[in-house]
Amino acid sequence: MPFTPFVGVNHHGSTIVLASALISHEDAISFTWVFKRWLDCMGRASSVIITDQCRGIGKAVKEVFPNTPHRLCLWYMMRNGAKNLGSNPRYNEIKADLKDVVYESKDIHDFEDAWELFVVKYGLREHSWVKEVYAKREAWVPLYWKNIFCAGMSSTQRSKQTNRFFKIYFNPQTTLFTFLANYENALRAKVEEEEKLNFSCTNKPCRYDKNVIVEEVFQRAYSNSIFAKVKKEVYGLIHTNAEIKMNIGTFSLFVVTEEVKHPFWKAGDKMYEVSIDTASGEFTCTCQRFEFKGILCRHIIHALLLKKVQLIPDKYILSRFRKDLVRGYEHIQVGYHTPAESERLKRSIAVTLRNGYLYRLALHSDEAFALYNRESHKLVKELEASVGIETLNAIGAGTNVNQLWGRRRLQRKENNQRYMVRNATPRKEGGLEDPVDKRGTGRAPRPRQKTVRRALNVDEAGPSQPTPQRMRVTRNTARNTQ
Repeated sequence: MPFTPFVGVNHHGSTIVLASALISHEDAISFTWVFKRWLDCMGRASSVIITDQCRGIGKAVKEVFPNTPHRLCLWYMMRNGAKNLGSNPRYNEIKADLKDVVYESKDIHDFEDAWELFVVKYGLREHSWVKEVYAKREAWVPLYWKNIFCAGMSSTQRSKQTNRFFKIYFNPQTTLFTFLANYENALRAKVEEEEKLNFSCTNKPCRYDKNVIVEEVFQRAYSNSIFAKVKKEVYGLIHTNAEIKMNIGTFSLFVVTEEVKHPFWKAGDKMYEVSIDTASGEFTCTCQRFEFKGILCRHIIHALLLKKVQLIPDKYILSRFRKDLVRGYEHIQVGYHTPAESERLKRSIAVTLRNGYLYRLALHSDEAFALYNRESHKLVKELEASVGIETLNAIGAGTNVNQLWGRRRLQRKENNQRYMVRNATPRKEGGLEDPVDKRGTGRAPRPRQKTVRRALNVDEAGPSQPTPQRMRVTRNTARNTQ
């Protein structure tokens, strides 16, 4: 049965499994059913969908998500280029120039001009595959949809990586029963990986330059993986140069040039226009890297340094990349839905919010801290009595419960009541029975065996039978002597 995962990007920039499905056939009917179930679970459609060139998926997307932009995988398009143009004797040149046209074009007009020169240079104007992909250029060329936020994704490589990851846990010969158990183990591994990254963000933060406002702001807000991308943009400042073209009040227009290798169709550096308005907090760049990836580009960063901006608006600090947010899905058990676990999760969220609020209040002053200690001690006693943590000895003799931790296994309330009902005649004064100590005696220590070693003294003991090893040494010694 084909396995179809829905993947996305978490706040570390890592691939996260949103949902999965097992289907009987890879046709439009099956994919339509999968997308409808996805819509029922999520409640709304995604902002963009990236798939391969499967016709069944295309029909299902048009039927279920008619208003959602459907993009084709860029990696698949480039791989199909190798299949259709690989027999050309100049394929190595074609491959390099095609990458320049797709990746190095500055805007749509630049792409159109570069494509025209590309097909003329290699005589590919009438090639069937070239004509087909050019007709679909708006679905796979990133320049046509760089204004849509995709977290930097332009291919289905993350889905392919997820498929390779799941192949570690099951294969086509895996039974359905085993598949469910192994699928749970795979998702558990994903959760543990994300928890390790969360721990690193808190305990091993990345270093930053205090003189660069962008690094200081995003180091405190973003996870380590996303902040590394910000530092990469800051490092790219050595290849950029910015000049003020217009300055009216709080509005400034910059022309930023970036040093790149010269594409085959034109010479010169790339030029971008950056506008900064400190009053309204609007930062724009013609590269639209923030709109596509969610990270400020090096062109805007360069303009901010020249403008000496000391404040980054909140709208440019995306909450999806923040490391200080509590995400509910991190505490949900994946797999099966159980009402008991759902109620437990609700209680957990409520207790966490209340404790966080009390924590901030208690640290406000010494009086508030003393009040918190006094009342929380009473609350602990009441909760222990409600849960039944006290042992019968503590209840009867008034023993401090804290002294019993680690000495005896604490009996729950229902166990205590069972022991009280079983024995009508009390064994000790006070009418209560001691709780049963369930600790095992453990393995008995082995008696230490004394090793007797005899020292052989030839002069005192006289002639004796040497051991084989001693005889071997004696013969070698005699042979050397002779």
